Amino acid sequence: LPDGAIVIGMVGNIRAWKGQETLVRAIAEVVGEHPNVRCFLVGDTSPSDRTYEAKLRQLIQALKLEGHIVFTGFQRHVTNYLTMFDVMVHASVSPEPFGRVVLEAMACRKPFIGSRAGAIPELVEEGVTGLTFPPGDAPALAQAIRRVLADKDEEWAFAAAYQAMVRMARALILAEGFRAKGGRSRDSQKTVVTA
Repeated sequence: LPDGAIVIGMVGNIRAWKGQETLVRAIAEVVGEHPNVRCFLVGDTSPSDRTYEAKLRQLIQALKLEGHIVFTGFQRHVTNYLTMFDVMVHASVSPEPFGRVVLEAMACRKPFIGSRAGAIPELVEEGVTGLTFPPGDAPALAQAIRRVLADKDEEWAFAAAYQAMVRMARALILAEGFRAKGGRSRDSQKTVVTA
């Protein structure tokens, strides 16, 4: 990374409903003001999603963002990337239930921007523990990124870490109760979070 790079990251498999296209289009709006922005798309691409990845790469080329956006592929140690991010983005265009990586990013005291879909409005207190935007709205996401980059006050990131631990504990309790009733949760794996 070049000196002074601003790292914006998104964690999740490369799939259309995850909203990577929305982030790519938002980055295109931001780089004019912040040419040192670098965006990392952290996640694997399944064979059925190769066409979508190819579409993303074509879009990146058309928008002349090749030097700004990186596909990392599968990463076993996602936390290494979370600690590197300056801003964490969650851009799902379809409702998604509990997202553990969102809380992990908050616990790392990273400013968070998420689409208002699924559980995100329950996890984010607007303007305190993060910002939200309408799903699929690249200009709104770009505006949120600009706001975070312009805001030098880190208090919301610290508040996010505290809120994350409270919500993580609550989510784990709910997950334990769900499994106790014979159900299964895809987010049932415990995560240890330190602040």
